[in-house]
Amino acid sequence: MKKMALMSLLFVTPIPVLAQPLPCSSFTGIPVPYIPNPALNNVGVAHTMQNGQPVIVMNPNVVGPLPEFVRQFWYAHECAHHALHPMHNSEMNADCYAIKAIRNIGLISNPQQVGFLLNYISTLPGNIMTGHLPGPARAQNMYACFATP
Repeated sequence: MKKMALMSLLFVTPIPVLAQPLPCSSFTGIPVPYIPNPALNNVGVAHTMQNGQPVIVMNPNVVGPLPEFVRQFWYAHECAHHALHPMHNSEMNADCYAIKAIRNIGLISNPQQVGFLLNYISTLPGNIMTGHLPGPARAQNMYACFATP
């Protein structure tokens, strides 16, 4: 009976397709808006506009199909590029910042979610030009960050 009630609740309860990204501020305290761009040839990028306004551009076609906690990881990763002091802004630190951010607010807590995120990350190619580690090394670094306060 409990299973039936849960099943009916799942069909009646609206589930947002794309939740709003977590709020983001630069290391100087400037709010950082998110801008969707379906033509972006990436999951997302952190930019500073000519007027000095930091922004995050995300491709909704890439993040849209992902589970909520993975979407929020990408939002937090790009946010980290603005939130971290420039001396500490690196891809490894952005990954660490992001996984801790979603862990600390409870978006990722059970082993299945952690495993899903790390398996997903481990499939990504590295890029020496951008500082992205190869997927398996990147996932290992993220797990070490997740496991520390």
